[in-house]
Amino acid sequence: MRRRRVRVSAGPSRRRRRREGDEMEVLEEQIWELMALQQREDIEALLGVPLPNIPAIISALWRIDSLFLNVGITLILSSLFSLHRTDPLPHLLSDTAPIFFLVALGHAAVSVFWLVGMRGLGAPVTTYVSLFVGLGSFFWGLGSWRALV
Repeated sequence: MRRRRVRVSAGPSRRRRRREGDEMEVLEEQIWELMALQQREDIEALLGVPLPNIPAIISALWRIDSLFLNVGITLILSSLFSLHRTDPLPHLLSDTAPIFFLVALGHAAVSVFWLVGMRGLGAPVTTYVSLFVGLGSFFWGLGSWRALV
């Protein structure tokens, strides 16, 4: 005798739960899309320009100038505390404070320039100015380590 497979259909409550799960997934996906759209609008409001209108090279330069600025600041501050210095501790502290505040003031100036200059001057001008500041801090850091000839 052959056994017949009996197929049990999902009851109405099981189908309802499955539909509710699908609806929740769709709703969650729509919420994520809405959040991404809101973040993009916030960035565009900050930049003053729609993102597709900014050239790709400018966004690449944003990464490069932040790299130069961060490495430069690190080189400057680390050279003050390096082991090859022969200054006693009191002289080191008196030399460190002014340079630290100068570097902090320069970093704050670049940050304020980005906030103010992006809308008024545009993305390319702001990017190139910050690139020059980053390169300046990078070479200042290299010079403080006596790495330049």
